[in-house]
Amino acid sequence: MERPMQYRSMFIQTETTPNEDSLKFIPGVPVMDDGTAEFLDTKSALTSPLAIRLMGIEGVKSVFYGPDFVTVGKDAETQWSVVKPEIYSTLMEFFSSGQSLFRSEEDREAAGPQDTRILDTDSETVAMIKELLETRVRPAIMEDGGDIEYRGLTDDGYVRVKLKGSCRGCDSSTVTLKSGIERMLMHYIPEVKGVEQVLDLEEEIALDEFQKLEQRISREHGDDAKKESPAAHSSLAVETAFMATGGDKNQSQALYLLGGKALWTKELEVALLAGEVDMLVHSFKDVPTELPPGCEIAGVMRREDPVDSLVVKRGKPWTRLEDLPDGSVVGTSSVRRVAQLKRKFPKLVFKDVRGNLNTRMAKLDAPDSPFDAIILARAGMVRIGLGPRITANLGPPTLFHAVSQGALAIEIRADDDAARALCASITHWPTEWSCRAERACLRVLEGGCSVPVGVHTELREKEGQKEGVLVLTGCVTSLDGAKHVEHTIEREVKSVEEAEEVGKNLAKVLIETGAREILDDIKEDRENKIKLSEAAERAGAPAAA
Repeated sequence: MERPMQYRSMFIQTETTPNEDSLKFIPGVPVMDDGTAEFLDTKSALTSPLAIRLMGIEGVKSVFYGPDFVTVGKDAETQWSVVKPEIYSTLMEFFSSGQSLFRSEEDREAAGPQDTRILDTDSETVAMIKELLETRVRPAIMEDGGDIEYRGLTDDGYVRVKLKGSCRGCDSSTVTLKSGIERMLMHYIPEVKGVEQVLDLEEEIALDEFQKLEQRISREHGDDAKKESPAAHSSLAVETAFMATGGDKNQSQALYLLGGKALWTKELEVALLAGEVDMLVHSFKDVPTELPPGCEIAGVMRREDPVDSLVVKRGKPWTRLEDLPDGSVVGTSSVRRVAQLKRKFPKLVFKDVRGNLNTRMAKLDAPDSPFDAIILARAGMVRIGLGPRITANLGPPTLFHAVSQGALAIEIRADDDAARALCASITHWPTEWSCRAERACLRVLEGGCSVPVGVHTELREKEGQKEGVLVLTGCVTSLDGAKHVEHTIEREVKSVEEAEEVGKNLAKVLIETGAREILDDIKEDRENKIKLSEAAERAGAPAAA
């Protein structure tokens, strides 16, 4: 009887942070008396009973403990109205129970950062850096639900740091580093020449992809320029900038409740239209079929294999979906995949799994994982070096892939003729025609990323000519897999406009043969779930605690 009384009397406050995908929860009791702790996947969260429970909430991808607060990070596709009620409930129940925050004292001691403890071996410069970080920087960053770790001083005077908690992946982090931390350290410590942030493995891989693209643009455009006009682009210089958005962190998730993809690209397009950058590089499947005024897709890179792939839990013997026993749990965050696979594998259980690729793989392989397998886009797995973990590819008729999956697209300002010419010189026309046909189909279906639309495209090129035969298959499947509409159109095409017409015609056939009824049912289902989420948020608000 005592615990329910404590549960009802607890009042948890929330504070927003500069990162819209992180919230700071203040339970009114101490969390970590000393230090901080961060959990980015299920494996690391196993040391803390609270962290593992929070990480088990659908949509939560990180947990951070401060002295008197808990910062929870979500994926970009999940609305706070969906996850906040369960986070409130979990925090209230845990802090009212009197349970230890960590499973052992060893886990507790290993969790908190030891980075700013001044050691006898530290030089005078390093000791001053640590003191300033501990006394001036860390308290300010903790106010925003984050933390900073000291990672060393380079020989040429650069302080290496790692931002954590709500600061991880925040668009303001660069400003925080350069305008705040760097300026202060350089003012008080002349030996400091600058501050640089240490990147995680996945951030390094993403940056490497941009650098490879930069090299290709410079190389291929340079060759074309020499052929056409040696002096035309002699002053061209290409510089890349990496900007992380919420959508970039989760490339395969369907925005079912949000009903659109603009969330993945809008911050980037603001920078583009403001002239801060001249080109944006997107995963083409994450780009809305309707772009903001003043923006256009001007380049499309050669497509990787667009199929989806099965990844089985490490140590399990299965090599195909057909091998999984009845009742096996398959993780995927795509309503398209679930809808299609429910038709063919009704005895399997499909469960949401969210987070970036490394997080999903950790969730799959964790000892307490509920998943027997997960399904991911092959292209993403290969790009970050996880290709060897793929168990089997899932192509048609088992699974039709997402529109434009596996391709990279370059977005520019519509009035930038120079950028358009540059993009044209590196565009792979068969990929562009195929993707634009798929996107035209999706645009007519009015599906965006929020409905189970699958496609498969083959473009049979005529040797030595920029034309070919386009074979485009599209399907729309109800959420429960009970209804499925599928059709194929084969046409000779001699331009990208003709390819888009094939996509439009395919969509019209799908609508006429049953897709409209499926789309209307899905729209109604989404609206009902949004209403339930809003009601759940009101029921779980702090004031009602």
